[in-house]
Amino acid sequence: MYKSRGSLIQSIYEDILGRVLSGQLAAGERISESRLAAELSVSRTPVHTALQQLAKDGLINLSPNSSAHVASYSRQDIHDIGTLRLSLDDMAVRLAMLYGSQSDFLALKKLATDCERGMLTGDDHLRRTADCDFHLLLAKISRNALLLQFQTEMYKRVNFILLTQRDVVVNRSIHVREHFDLIDAIAQHDAKRAHAIITHHLVSFYDLEDQYPPNFFLSGRI
Repeated sequence: MYKSRGSLIQSIYEDILGRVLSGQLAAGERISESRLAAELSVSRTPVHTALQQLAKDGLINLSPNSSAHVASYSRQDIHDIGTLRLSLDDMAVRLAMLYGSQSDFLALKKLATDCERGMLTGDDHLRRTADCDFHLLLAKISRNALLLQFQTEMYKRVNFILLTQRDVVVNRSIHVREHFDLIDAIAQHDAKRAHAIITHHLVSFYDLEDQYPPNFFLSGRI
């Protein structure tokens, strides 16, 4: 079936994105445009355009000679992502307390349960997907379209970190259970507790304790 140029590029983009976020294309691995084009039965031009978009997403590194490699995040990259993510997630939590409904909280609980099940059964894909979807739903509940857009773009990087930095969480059980604690705090409109939970949840995940002065994150007001 004939595809417009835009839909063709989008299809190629989603194919490569899926390969990266499934680990089929590993961190640092070189990507051959010609080989991908042959596999997908397309020319190199839409493949290159799709790779440019993935580079904007922070998942592909493109060099001046047009060679492409899957991104490989440094510790500083991860710290930078974590710092920005904490700011955005904290705002999403605050807005979720204003606009969240009982049905929203039930949907969050289902995703938290899926994430926990993925952890307990060793289903890494389910754990990563449910984890990201949980935080994206918080952004959706915020009713702020721009926040949701930023978070949607950010969580491609987050999913990649969850995939490639499997040992980043010291106590995965506590980390996953914090999703349930956060839902309770939001539903009860306990702003202080919700702020403390989301702060610990992300500061511990991104190892930010030593990056900033003591109480830097907990000093914020809600």
